[in-house]
Amino acid sequence: MTNVKKKIAIVGMACRFPGEANSPDAYWDVLKKGKDVVTEVSSDRWGTNFYQHPNKKEPGKSYTFSAGVLPQVDEFDASFFGISPREAAQMDPQQRLLLELTWEALEDGRQVPESLAGSQCAVYIGIASTDYAHRRMDDLSSLDPYSMTGNTASIASNRISYIYDLHGPSVSVDTACSSSLVALHQACNAIWNGDAPSAITGGVNMLLHPFGFVGFSKASMLSPRGRCRAFDATGDGYVRAEGSAILFLKPLEDAEADGDPIHAIIVDTGINSDGRTNGITLPSTEGQAKLLQSVYDRAGIDPNELCYVEAHGTGTAVGDPLEAAALAKVLGRKRKKSLPIGSAKTNLGHLETASGMAGLLKVILSLKNRAIPPSLHFNEPNPHIDFEADNLSVVTSLTSLRASKKPLLMGVNSFGFGGANAHAIVEEYKAEEYKERPQKQQNKNIQKKGGMGNSKTVGSTVANKVINSKTNVPLFLSAHNTNALKAMAGQYRDLFHQDGINFEDIAWSAYKNKQQLKQGLAIHADKIEDVIECLHAYSQGELHTGATVANKLDLNDKKLIDKNNKKVAKIALVFSGNGSQWQGMGCELLATEPLFLKAVQEVDTLISEYDDISLIDEFKASPEESRLAETEVAQPLLFALQVGIMRVLESKGLVANAVIGHSVGEVAAAWAAGVLSLKDAVRVIYQRSHAQGKTRGSGRMAAAALGELEMTLVLKELGVEKDVCIAGVNSPKSVTLSGCLKALEK
Repeated sequence: MTNVKKKIAIVGMACRFPGEANSPDAYWDVLKKGKDVVTEVSSDRWGTNFYQHPNKKEPGKSYTFSAGVLPQVDEFDASFFGISPREAAQMDPQQRLLLELTWEALEDGRQVPESLAGSQCAVYIGIASTDYAHRRMDDLSSLDPYSMTGNTASIASNRISYIYDLHGPSVSVDTACSSSLVALHQACNAIWNGDAPSAITGGVNMLLHPFGFVGFSKASMLSPRGRCRAFDATGDGYVRAEGSAILFLKPLEDAEADGDPIHAIIVDTGINSDGRTNGITLPSTEGQAKLLQSVYDRAGIDPNELCYVEAHGTGTAVGDPLEAAALAKVLGRKRKKSLPIGSAKTNLGHLETASGMAGLLKVILSLKNRAIPPSLHFNEPNPHIDFEADNLSVVTSLTSLRASKKPLLMGVNSFGFGGANAHAIVEEYKAEEYKERPQKQQNKNIQKKGGMGNSKTVGSTVANKVINSKTNVPLFLSAHNTNALKAMAGQYRDLFHQDGINFEDIAWSAYKNKQQLKQGLAIHADKIEDVIECLHAYSQGELHTGATVANKLDLNDKKLIDKNNKKVAKIALVFSGNGSQWQGMGCELLATEPLFLKAVQEVDTLISEYDDISLIDEFKASPEESRLAETEVAQPLLFALQVGIMRVLESKGLVANAVIGHSVGEVAAAWAAGVLSLKDAVRVIYQRSHAQGKTRGSGRMAAAALGELEMTLVLKELGVEKDVCIAGVNSPKSVTLSGCLKALEK
């Protein structure tokens, strides 16, 4: 019976898979090129030579350590997540990796992590391995207060919720090899049931102790030859692998309305159990077939609409034929053409609890690229599978998919070795299918124009490569520390060397869709070449003109928390005084900002009651005709400039909590604070400037780095106390003097 659910968008995704597949793009490269990235566990992790023995019956030994492995699994930037080194040392690397990938998945989906804080966003994570805890068991004296939270599976999901301050369901799922796809099902259900408006889901598996290898060797589950040969006659077991992937999910309607990127669509998911079989680790064709039937019936999808199914496909003698039989019964035999199948395990190995994510990402990428990558090591069809009668075919080469009016559909299978089954139906996202739907933020829907490429010489020509070689907006970057910020500057430098990059798109995304971290770099230059030069210089530890660095306000500062216990970043504006003017100031604003022009004209009209000066003419005067040296001109211009800038900033949403001014800036600050009306402020400016103008040539001023008492004694010693006075006490060690030139020189 058809019971179509609301579709769910896969908005963000991130991964770490063997073969240095550290991003979806890198993973696609592994898949499309048919790379076999299985290697062996290094002896650096544990004494593999000691634990390895070819005899399966040898106690405490494994007959293989072939595996898909990740590099640098011990590395983690604990300070980025506010975690102390001591706590990080006790944290299972699986937890560490999940935190990193969650951040990357949110950034990939252009979600600012702090904007999710306090929301009902759900977290469902597939995890089972306790390898890191086993390492601690070898030396119980190494346990400390962080050991339990660092090594308990439930904390894997809870820590994501804690670090990102998410208040929705937070659940770790262990159904063995189907864990991550079961987690996906639960995450989708949370959205469908209204328990959460969005969800973070995924799975992780890491090989950190020989325990699993020894245990699965005793069960004869591992391939002695060290390869997953899915659906091949020579399949003799599976190969262990490690890795992780995280997805960020939202209802499709919400994702489109928010202008989010959408990688693919979840149509439906389902889970069930085989129940009692001939052995708890033996799968059931009947159980798997029932799940497939219920999911496709509920979604109302004809088997002929499917263009591919990513099978569980471990390469075991028992599992492959049973899975093929289930696919044939529900899907294959009902089709006009054979159903293409394959397994990413032939590339990576079997990621166990994270294997469903590896298969799901393969399907997402296949839909995005409209091609099915090859399944490896399929040389001789398994004789226990009648491929022709079952109408199934293993994809053995990169196969392009024809363009179609309807979105492409694919399925993903995942089974646990205890009988827990999961399946998901994934649909290609075709924006034109939904173009009638409104968007809340059109500007948010900016597609990335490429990844971070290799370094190129800064002096190379880029104007013909970058769309919009003139830069009208600044570029804002931020990181937790200087070294990270330097590295980021280098990455953006390389990005702007790539073809077809739109600077303003990248700058907008960097500002709008990235969380602002502790240390920031702002670059504002007229040309992209200058931006690249500034980025390169900063990446090398230099700060060029056009680049500025600053630290972010600490929003946990009690001074920034209001009476309702809400964090408030307060803004104070400083209005500058006489002496800060320069010839040509305000001219660009007069030409480009109508609101600024209107403000200057308003001040001009008010000051015309006292003087026949034309502020517009004075702003635009040439250096030869400029009268900025005359205080009667400079002060009204500075005031009009600051009024105009304030009006423009307010129109863009800026609200100041306090204002302060120096000299003529005091008058502008008083107007901005509402103490003076614009008419009264203009009158003060006129009277002030003209009163000062009358004293021109009658005296001089000087600054001295002495306190008031010390300066008074000096004046008496020099005998000039009648000709020079202390006009201002600037600080305990600074005064301003006023008097005739001769006495000041003395």
